[in-house]
Amino acid sequence: MATPAPTPIQNHIEAAKELWELRGDSELIRNHQNAVFNVSTGEQPAILRFSDPTHRSLEELQAELEWIAHLSANDVRVASPLRSTRQRLVETIEDAGEKCFASVFTKARGEPLDATKKSSLPTLKNWGRELGRMHQISMQYAPTALRKSYHEHARYRLDNTSSKSKPDPMSRATHQLSEWIEGLPKNPAVYGMIHGDASNVHVQSNQVTFFDFDDCTYHWYAYDIAAGLYSLMFDIETSQLETDFEECMKQFLKGYREEKDLDSIWNERIPGFILYRTALLYQWLSTPENGPLWVTRIDDKWKAFLFEWAESKLSGNLNLV
Repeated sequence: MATPAPTPIQNHIEAAKELWELRGDSELIRNHQNAVFNVSTGEQPAILRFSDPTHRSLEELQAELEWIAHLSANDVRVASPLRSTRQRLVETIEDAGEKCFASVFTKARGEPLDATKKSSLPTLKNWGRELGRMHQISMQYAPTALRKSYHEHARYRLDNTSSKSKPDPMSRATHQLSEWIEGLPKNPAVYGMIHGDASNVHVQSNQVTFFDFDDCTYHWYAYDIAAGLYSLMFDIETSQLETDFEECMKQFLKGYREEKDLDSIWNERIPGFILYRTALLYQWLSTPENGPLWVTRIDDKWKAFLFEWAESKLSGNLNLV
């Protein structure tokens, strides 16, 4: 279920600033599942994040942050977690009966990945390369704290009954995709810890830095690839960009293969994972309580447009490999 962000009281913020020796004022960026602030360590800009215990457990957060720290130590470009003065990646802060979990990250350099930057071929290649390196490092990662697998998350799990109120072709598509993904092989070369929303990057001089790993989970690496390419495909199809999606995907995967092998069969399955991501969007729109919080906040016009767009992609023969 989508969980609102905590509303940290000023005492929470002050406690976090003391624990990480932060300087200056805190500026609210968003209050959306997590409450996120711009802060400073005095030496560099940083991000302060508060998570509600109903959104993520302490173990889940520990697993997320230890993995990001491992990626950073192995030269993956990420917004790295910073340890508190007590050498903790996550601190539990309680005040006036309210508890939340705090963590601090370096701030990702550059600007958000907008539609124009996504279509830049050098950026696409570097984006794919960094994701490939992330997955290569993830293959050898031995966690001490565990994050949930995709099938334990309602957000990632296709429900064959979730589309009963919509036309039968959507139910058939959801069922076909659910059966397909449950039949895929799992081994360390193709399945492991992933970012979960690989379009969360900042770009500076065509170099990308990943941030916001809140959706990280155990899943197929091909889904992480597809989630990034899905966002690019959506932008190309719904904007005025005169960009060829196939060429963009080619550059992205060219960069990816510089860091991690991608067998031809998994290359052929990427379109299926893009359809799976589209089916998740359709499911979130149908059952917003199981989707990200933004789904509950869109207006009816945008929701109707997304429904129509998803239906157009999921109609007909899905050609799953």
